[in-house]
Amino acid sequence: MKGLCFAAAIGVSALLFSACTALPERACYFNGSVLESNPNSYLMEVTGVGSSGLNLGTLATVSWEGLDAPDLKTGEFARVEFDGTIRESYPVQIGNVSAIYQTDDTGNVLNGG
Repeated sequence: MKGLCFAAAIGVSALLFSACTALPERACYFNGSVLESNPNSYLMEVTGVGSSGLNLGTLATVSWEGLDAPDLKTGEFARVEFDGTIRESYPVQIGNVSAIYQTDDTGNVLNGG
């Protein structure tokens, strides 16, 4: 039983660290709602998993320092593109964000994204 649990833990870890290897030419992404807007970061809840490997409802901190990110308010929606790095913490931390686009509540990018 211990061996099975260990194997399952290794499998989940491998999935988290290789979630985007199927799309090498494109960034990983997920859609989410903004729960909190801070200087240079958002706290978001995942509402669409995209290619990220994250689960619906996952809380994620998204740092966007140095990016031309939209000025999102609490309750608004966005698509976050990143390199696939997900730091295991609570909430998870999304690494190396390359773009953030405002979306509607169904995940469609607004303003030409």
